[in-house]
Amino acid sequence: MLLLAYLATLGKPASAAAGKAAARTRAPGQSRLWSAFARELAAQSLFDIHGDGFKFGSGLSVADWENIDYTGLPHAGVPGAQIVANVYNWADTMPDYASSAYVPGKSWYSQYAAFINALKAASPDARLVDAARDKLAQETMTDGAGGSWPGYRISPGLNDFMLASLQSLTQAKPEQIRFCLDLPLASAGQLFSTSDPHEPAAGGAAPFFGIHQCAGAAAGKNGAAVRAPARSQASAASAAWRRRLLPGDTHIEFKAQSAQMFRVQPGRWYDSAMVSGFSDRIDPDSALANKPLFGPNGMLNVRTSQILVALGRTVTIHLEPEQLDLCAAVAGAADDAVLNIGGFCFDSEQTEIRAGGGALTFCDNTNAPYVIGVATEVFGTREQRSMPGATQFHRSPAVAGGGLK
Repeated sequence: MLLLAYLATLGKPASAAAGKAAARTRAPGQSRLWSAFARELAAQSLFDIHGDGFKFGSGLSVADWENIDYTGLPHAGVPGAQIVANVYNWADTMPDYASSAYVPGKSWYSQYAAFINALKAASPDARLVDAARDKLAQETMTDGAGGSWPGYRISPGLNDFMLASLQSLTQAKPEQIRFCLDLPLASAGQLFSTSDPHEPAAGGAAPFFGIHQCAGAAAGKNGAAVRAPARSQASAASAAWRRRLLPGDTHIEFKAQSAQMFRVQPGRWYDSAMVSGFSDRIDPDSALANKPLFGPNGMLNVRTSQILVALGRTVTIHLEPEQLDLCAAVAGAADDAVLNIGGFCFDSEQTEIRAGGGALTFCDNTNAPYVIGVATEVFGTREQRSMPGATQFHRSPAVAGGGLK
């Protein structure tokens, strides 16, 4: 089962395995427990806290931008070949600037192209603007039907990551992510930024523990079917879960067999120097005149720079004896639901739940790669780079860099 509160449909093009709906979690910084989760996750040598903003998304969104060889299981297409529409939608979608969790927004290519076409510069800078306009049609991707898409690359290879991850599972290698959080009785009532620790914080943010019933299939981005949460059913179930979980001392262990930060790179059509060097060259007669480029309402305020993917997620909650049966009953009764414990999410139909030995364990049994969240590149002044409610992460040197070369 998956623990998740206040879900939001991500609307990513999903495969059959990814058709489980998108649910969003609350970003850290809004409660001490969320902040502790982000800090411990960052300490797993994947990335350092500093720099770019990170937004937790839905653990129910399968990483699906390449054909994956599940080692012996049927699969479509050539393993490792990119799925162009999915590459584009993951890489091109701008995360909502103001939201503390990952909420998909506008197209980065469309916004950038509109900006380039609205520039007005005198010689010799006019040649740079003309060159930038010419580059907009360069570095395209072609799908199986012959359609052309603005070029992006997501690296390293997703299929390579999957094969290495499955191999580590069969060889019983140690988990790449493994950390613990403690929720003592004395501070349980202070862990949520709300007057009532059993209710979610204001503004629709997700609490650290949550259960949401799903409202069935809904039309997502590009018509893809995604599972959407029934918000009216979420509050009571989530509150019931937290009432049973919070009163006693709680020790929570998070594990993931493998994890990887995937770098998102625009093609040669994109030049970051145009954004930084020509932001004051908008044609006063254009539709973009006097409109903000950066900040909360800016058209070029943030783009996805990296995607965090994990496989083989497990969460074990160690409880007082009187708490264990109650929590297991609440979780077990959540049919056709999505649940979250922090940024790790589980689907009630694809999760093994084990109770015993003073612990309640949630284990994803799909062996599929799930997106945990995205790192973002924020544009504008130094002050504008601090996004509301976002945790700050620094891209590791191994994946730092600019666009495609």
